[in-house]
Amino acid sequence: MRKTFKWIGIGLGSLVIIVGIAALVLYSSGRSRLNQTYDVAVAAIPIDNSAESLARGEHLVEAVVACGECHGEGLRGRAFFNEPAIGTVVSANLTNGEGGIAEAYSDEDWIRAIRHGIDPAGNPMMVMPAQHFQNMSEADLGAVIAYLKTVPPVDNVPPPTELTPLTYILIALGQFDNNIPAEYIDHDAPLPQAPTARATPAYGE
Repeated sequence: MRKTFKWIGIGLGSLVIIVGIAALVLYSSGRSRLNQTYDVAVAAIPIDNSAESLARGEHLVEAVVACGECHGEGLRGRAFFNEPAIGTVVSANLTNGEGGIAEAYSDEDWIRAIRHGIDPAGNPMMVMPAQHFQNMSEADLGAVIAYLKTVPPVDNVPPPTELTPLTYILIALGQFDNNIPAEYIDHDAPLPQAPTARATPAYGE
């Protein structure tokens, strides 16, 4: 009987070690996915600062793209997801106030973030829904960027996004694939031409 318990203990200990090693491998794999670097070249687009373009940009940001849903009031940045088992996902302050990114972002940085889900360091942005903005025309994308540069500054230094080890393991297992669009969108897709503004299915889309 004593020998039986001994072998059971050895078996359970071995199982714990195997599970621990597997968890460590998955954790490292999940982190590496978010630390991957993408080298995406983007073509310069005209940034029209006319009153008409800024009004169009404001409409898109406020009513269509709805940046405030994640970035909060005045685009100040906020923790828009907080779950102890998963972690805290924090959006950036999009203004040029203290803690904001607007002043540091080049036009190319804005394009990569909005259309490709990639930050200035080349890393994928988690939860940034770039897949929904790939059909934005050159004029609309330029209007959005022009407007974002004019948003009143808000002083707010958002804390960094903090993910739990479980989340990195789940990322490695493919549970958050839809939240890392940089991995699956077509980075070579050209900017589409906007259809004529009229009551048609194409313009509605």
